[in-house]
Amino acid sequence: ASEDFGPAWLTKAFHTAGTLPKDNRVVKIHSVEELAVKGFDAAGGAAMKMFLTVEYEKADPELHTELFCKYPYSYEEYPVERRQLAYGDADGPEILVQMSLTHLFPFRTAKFYFGDVCRETTNYILISEKISFSRRGRVEKGKVVEEIEYEPYQVLPVCGKYQDWLLPDVAEYYCCIFCAMGRLAAWDKQGRYDDYFGPFDAQQLLRFSAERRTLRPQQLESQRHSVGRILDTAIDFLSNVVPSMVPSFLQGGKLLKIKEELLDMFHHFPAMSHQFQLNNPDYVAAMHANLQADNAFFWRDEYGDLSCGVLDWGGFNRSPFCMNFLGCLSGADPEVLLGHEEGILRCFRDEYHRCGGPKLPLDELLLRYHLGYITFVYESTTWIDREIYKLVDKEELRNYEGILDDRFQDNFRVRCRTC
Repeated sequence: ASEDFGPAWLTKAFHTAGTLPKDNRVVKIHSVEELAVKGFDAAGGAAMKMFLTVEYEKADPELHTELFCKYPYSYEEYPVERRQLAYGDADGPEILVQMSLTHLFPFRTAKFYFGDVCRETTNYILISEKISFSRRGRVEKGKVVEEIEYEPYQVLPVCGKYQDWLLPDVAEYYCCIFCAMGRLAAWDKQGRYDDYFGPFDAQQLLRFSAERRTLRPQQLESQRHSVGRILDTAIDFLSNVVPSMVPSFLQGGKLLKIKEELLDMFHHFPAMSHQFQLNNPDYVAAMHANLQADNAFFWRDEYGDLSCGVLDWGGFNRSPFCMNFLGCLSGADPEVLLGHEEGILRCFRDEYHRCGGPKLPLDELLLRYHLGYITFVYESTTWIDREIYKLVDKEELRNYEGILDDRFQDNFRVRCRTC
């Protein structure tokens, strides 16, 4: 750590945030560990991150000496990522949520220590408690081959983004996550986040749901052409570039049939993913924007039951939660979704009702999720030209032997945009 941002700066920052008593101070920084932004163990893709070990003048069990820092990519080293991620001011609201709401969540999250953002430069910093993930057993050919026994309440090993295959029982972990989301949504229905969002305005939702845009025939034909071109790129990508990553049930001409079905309904996409999703306030609540397994931390109690805490609050908002399910489940393998999709959504529905939300019919919950999923599939294919082919050429992709290929797993952004 530099002298400008050493113990004195941390002391002033924590005093300003009210997270360090005025009669205490940071006296030493023992270690700084910058986390990987590339490779198999990349620590997410939204920011630079590091661990910080500090010492306080007065030891205090309420103060963490192991801290986690999140800050933006530098323009010099990562110009594309910095421009992409600085757009829209996602970082300011994340800091605000950490400052003002974490004590109101119905699950554990990292304790906040300091946050600040400069909207002129888009620089920001967020400092919180470090979650002490346990060591993961040795991985060979996509399998954790070294068994480690963990104590009750010991935080289990971290799961990387789009690396759900590292989890011992993927469906169990997703059920745990969806129960947490159900509790969060229910607590919003109880008014616990009205001071942050304002009172829930059901009439405004219905007005948004009633908005329609009428397109002329020429516009529809132009959009149809654009959608068809993007889907052709996706079919070529899946059939000829990464066929080793495509499940068997999508082979043998089935992709062409999916294209035909999407072209038949593309003009309904706005209604499927927006207007219809807003037409019933029971399906709109406070939601984490991207609660995949890498944005949670897990432990088991003395009875072996799984629980989780939640991290990374960028994009926290009131939204149609069936659309949020898409971001959460986008990291799940097809076999997991085919076998457990209904059970995972049932966990959300049951917990939502148990904690004070309305009781939802499961068939409508699934319908809303499936309608959103159709548009999500299309939107996901746009990343092929937008990012994948800019990061790696087709020939290298063809040489990958599947999702578990080390070269593919090491290419973090390609892995995230492909899986």
